[in-house]
Amino acid sequence: MMEPLGERGWLMRFECVERASAFARWVERASWPGVLDVVAAFETVAVLVDPDRIDPAEELPCRLREGLRWIEEGKRVVSVVHHTIPVRYDGPDLEWVADRVGLSPEAVAAAHAAATYRVAAIGFLPGFPYLEPTTPSSPLRAIPRLARPRPRVEVGSVALAGDQTGIYPRVSPGGWRLIGRTPLILADLERDWFRFHVGDSVSFQPIDPDEFQRLRDHPPDPIPRP
Repeated sequence: MMEPLGERGWLMRFECVERASAFARWVERASWPGVLDVVAAFETVAVLVDPDRIDPAEELPCRLREGLRWIEEGKRVVSVVHHTIPVRYDGPDLEWVADRVGLSPEAVAAAHAAATYRVAAIGFLPGFPYLEPTTPSSPLRAIPRLARPRPRVEVGSVALAGDQTGIYPRVSPGGWRLIGRTPLILADLERDWFRFHVGDSVSFQPIDPDEFQRLRDHPPDPIPRP
């Protein structure tokens, strides 16, 4: 489904995150002159253009329909990138979440690490991923946010809200329930580098304090996008 987005773009709606992210990557790889931004979030993709370089009323919709045909034929532009994120499950809300779902803190950590997630959107902060579980069986559902957000959440904090997991890429206020931390760097604004993109697959690997410190002191090099 296509609908105008003001006078400078179009909003595309899809039935799933996978198709939306594949379409967004197709547009990005096309590198059309005049395209200012391609924003994928959940089941939508917004394409914004400079109307002096590409006609948003005639030329742009025709080009976008080419991408829709590509997706409908089942083609993919790039393979899905999978990230395994090491986590020390020691967050200040871990016991609260455990009480909420009727599990031990250890079982909450195990359940969280057993699931696979998909990056449904990037937002709130540059590089902050909204991760949705790909299986409906996780007990970590409908987790309420804090009534009053914390004024400071540490970088790398792994957090729950609703059915989603988020990871704070830098120090920030925040109202999600904190269950752990990762030592990995998620974003480097100076280099315009971001670990996650919409459509990526994510899993979590529990680590102990020694491994957490080792990875913090010697972080692995960022993995280039394919």
